[in-house]
Amino acid sequence: MILLIADDERNVRERMRNILLHMDLGFSEILTACDGKEALEVSQKWRPEVIITDIVMPGLSGHELAFKIQKENSACVIIFISGHDDVSYLQNAIDLHVFRYILKPIDIDKLVEVIHLAVEESHKRKRQNFDTLFQGVYTLVQEHAPIAEIRREHLTVLSGRAQDLNEDLVGTIIHTASLLLTIINEEQLLTCNGSFALLSSRGIAQCKTLEELVEKIGGIYDHLETLVREASGLKYKLILENACAYIEEHYMENIGAGDVAKYCGISAGYLSKLFSRKPFESVPRYITEVRLRHALDMIFQGKYLLTEIAGRCGFSSENYFSKLFRGRYGGNPSDIKKSGMKNDGL
Repeated sequence: MILLIADDERNVRERMRNILLHMDLGFSEILTACDGKEALEVSQKWRPEVIITDIVMPGLSGHELAFKIQKENSACVIIFISGHDDVSYLQNAIDLHVFRYILKPIDIDKLVEVIHLAVEESHKRKRQNFDTLFQGVYTLVQEHAPIAEIRREHLTVLSGRAQDLNEDLVGTIIHTASLLLTIINEEQLLTCNGSFALLSSRGIAQCKTLEELVEKIGGIYDHLETLVREASGLKYKLILENACAYIEEHYMENIGAGDVAKYCGISAGYLSKLFSRKPFESVPRYITEVRLRHALDMIFQGKYLLTEIAGRCGFSSENYFSKLFRGRYGGNPSDIKKSGMKNDGL
């Protein structure tokens, strides 16, 4: 993840960056910009997940910056900072759906708290955007036919004799290809693979020969097939990441595959199918593995009784915990620390 800090006061942005760099906030990069114009350029190049920006800046204000960025990157979470306790500024922030408004001088503890919330919000927006994007393409394919079939049908027609072509049919084919391009461009599918050349519906309409039209539409279908494959793989990966994160946060509770599936917005059967590709083969086995790993950590801390560890890690009883522990680590929990076994986790 990338964080961008925009403020025309150098000491403010640099101090903020230096402090945040030493905190584990989950950012791979923390970038800075000296005004709104530079912030927009940095945002367009790096597409940061979170932006902290001053409101009053030369060239481009924080309000103008937020408006432009939200049109280009709707998943970006924007936090306003300002030395002005002005009702109109606050109202503009609300109208722009800015995530938070923080007054200067900045309380670092408060800022860190807001950043943690902003990171969570960014993950949520990405999931929503991706689900919308994927569903749009998937619905299009389901309503008509598999992309390969559409491609084959259209190119077969277009590759025939020009005198045999029906003008209305060619118009329909051009319209369908234009619709595909609209979805690709509006949903920003092109960002999945920047190596593809940009195509435009105007380019289709301006094709002067049948060969140009065949080539143009063939390229569109090649493009869309690749993007759907990439989108499918990414969607499965995101679901598994969300499921594993949920289990990691709730392993101490009485959770099962149904709870994890509900959180991910899919059926338990579909989730089980995805987990069958992982080393632990099933959701219950993965939950147990996470619980046992945390239990092992607690054993090595030496602060807890086995009964406490079993309860804190989500096991129904100490006996059941011990049985699973022996099966996983080859010894009783009480003997593990004495044996000098290393806790290397999963």
